[in-house]
Amino acid sequence: MEEQGFLKVVELTEIQMKQVAKLYSEYKPKFVVKTISALVYAHEGNMKVISEDELLGDVARGELNLKVYNQEWFVDSLLQELVAMGVKIDSSQLKEMIQYF
Repeated sequence: MEEQGFLKVVELTEIQMKQVAKLYSEYKPKFVVKTISALVYAHEGNMKVISEDELLGDVARGELNLKVYNQEWFVDSLLQELVAMGVKIDSSQLKEMIQYF
């Protein structure tokens, strides 16, 4: 996936690692380190998080002031971008493509 450009492997900074350790100690029974690392990385990089997990959304909002969007938001946003580029596609086709990946 990395070679195809679908995945980018990154390293966290020392500050990010400290935040991961803090959050992991609080939420260890509920999340794995990778999940918390992704939230911290998204927060530091001013990125959007897409998840249907309500607990993840609550933690992201409460601990990191980070909004978590659902898949429907992602599909709608992507669809608007594609249509603006002149691509003829409807939401059901786009959802099917996303499910494929």
